[in-house]
Amino acid sequence: MGEGVPRAFVVFLVCFGLGMIVISLVGDQGLIAYLRLQREASELRERVDALTAREQRLRLEIKALHDDADYIEQVARRQLRLVRPNEIVIELPRDGGKDER
Repeated sequence: MGEGVPRAFVVFLVCFGLGMIVISLVGDQGLIAYLRLQREASELRERVDALTAREQRLRLEIKALHDDADYIEQVARRQLRLVRPNEIVIELPRDGGKDER
């Protein structure tokens, strides 16, 4: 190379630079870790949104169970299979009436 920078020093700088690039991509604080954390944060935000929506539905149901007599009756009829006097209950097969052969 002549009078310029020694070849060994140039090789060292290139290797050092490549090493720094690799570390910045795959290290604990590298780009790959950052992208993984971003994906996890996005998944957690989606889960929080879903849980918040579920909480809202449950709060509305609790309010209806306290205040709405028609809703209370509907739940009692469905879950406890309650009927009013003089009502006739007709139970249909669960398979939709398909013939079992």
